[in-house]
Amino acid sequence: MMTNKTEESKAKAKVKPKKRGKYDWVDTAGFTHRYSFDTQAIDQPRTTWIVLLSVTFVAFIIGCILIRYLPEKKSSTFYYSKYANNQAELFASVATFDLSEPVHPSAITKGPTLSEENEGEILETETFFVAGDEKVVLYNIKGEKINEWSFGTPDSESEKTIEHPKSLCFVHQKNHPLNNCLLIAFKNRIDFLNTAQQKATIQPFLTFDDNSYLTSLTVDQANLYVADYAQKIIYKYNGSDCKNRSMEIGQVTEANQEEGFLGLVLSASPYFDIAFHPSLNSILATNSVRFRIESFDAETGEWQKDNSWEKHPGNPNGFTGCCNPVLLNVFPNGQILTAEKGKTAPVKLFDVKGNFHYLINLPEKTIPLDGQSTLRPAILNDSRIVLLSPSGQLELFERSEPPK
Repeated sequence: MMTNKTEESKAKAKVKPKKRGKYDWVDTAGFTHRYSFDTQAIDQPRTTWIVLLSVTFVAFIIGCILIRYLPEKKSSTFYYSKYANNQAELFASVATFDLSEPVHPSAITKGPTLSEENEGEILETETFFVAGDEKVVLYNIKGEKINEWSFGTPDSESEKTIEHPKSLCFVHQKNHPLNNCLLIAFKNRIDFLNTAQQKATIQPFLTFDDNSYLTSLTVDQANLYVADYAQKIIYKYNGSDCKNRSMEIGQVTEANQEEGFLGLVLSASPYFDIAFHPSLNSILATNSVRFRIESFDAETGEWQKDNSWEKHPGNPNGFTGCCNPVLLNVFPNGQILTAEKGKTAPVKLFDVKGNFHYLINLPEKTIPLDGQSTLRPAILNDSRIVLLSPSGQLELFERSEPPK
């Protein structure tokens, strides 16, 4: 009798309990119940969602590809219409020039105002300098060449390398040590040209080490300011010849960090622009990755929170792309002009507090740019500006109403 019970217990032990299935359930008495209907019906909604998501993802990828290859003209027209709707034509294009020289223009700035006699009447005309491969050329607003100066030729052919100027700055301040001089910034040196001399030539002025990458120059009433993209610093020079480095501006300090200054963060493309603002007595600087314009006191170098501002891309009139603006300039009346890099390269007008005023609409014939290029502006006066493209096309704009 005992043997039979033992064998029966062993037989039960060999029978493995059935695993609870995906659609099983256990009642209150502990018994497992199994549904007998087809489980594929349960999985069908899940399969439907997977198919829908897959189709949506594929459609999204195809849409991105189509948008990428739309004609440039269509995307540019749409882009500018976002800003220009319901705006009066504040700046209108009045002339276009194709500058044959210098080759590969890379910098532009306002030149001296020239006087000429016409039928007994003295007329004044604005000029601008354009620098590129091997030379600087002075033009008037009719696109006529007035003069040119070469950078000089290396002693040997093996030393000959073409370096494009990064920035130009013409000094027209009566009491400034460099009055009537054109300053030309290269990667790690600054040359100058004294335009007051009859047979002037371009001469060396300041040199920097190989760790520098100069991108912009500006002056106030007596000093010179140099922007170094590589070091993210603005150098201030003073003295009787403006060769004495007296200050470094733009670094994060304990004092300005407490006020909210987070430092200069610049784009991978070598853009770092500065401009002197007379009414603020400050140096304005582009802080492109943060979509900001920073203001620093020209006398002390301290960051000015109240005069600094930002425009994120989410704002309808904000700066676009990953890192803009890359260039800026200041009108005599205090308005601020910014230029952005990209295929549409918008040029915008702001007041001193960063309030958007106007977007300059480029003519449809303007040559499209690549994603890293920009239109380089030069302000001739409160009512006239020029924009230079990398191809040498120059657009002259005039203000249609008096500046405010």
